Amino acid sequence: MQHLKQHVLDDIYFTKIKKETDFVLNSRDALEVKYQNSVSKEDFINKRYFKNFKILSKDIFDKDNIPVYVYLFSEKT
Repeated sequence: MQHLKQHVLDDIYFTKIKKETDFVLNSRDALEVKYQNSVSKEDFINKRYFKNFKILSKDIFDKDNIPVYVYLFSEKT
């Protein structure tokens, strides 16, 4: 059980200010999921740690926000 707990904790990324990032794809790319009607500037707090940081939102589409359904349909399987 301890081994499993350690492995799970290794896959969670926290910044120095203790804010987690939902999905770290590699050292440069990360995704934050905010399935809600709006996003705030606090949702971008970890952006400075990644070259390519995107928020997956409910329906907002702009430079840094992508609706979840668009992201899911655009990914190669």
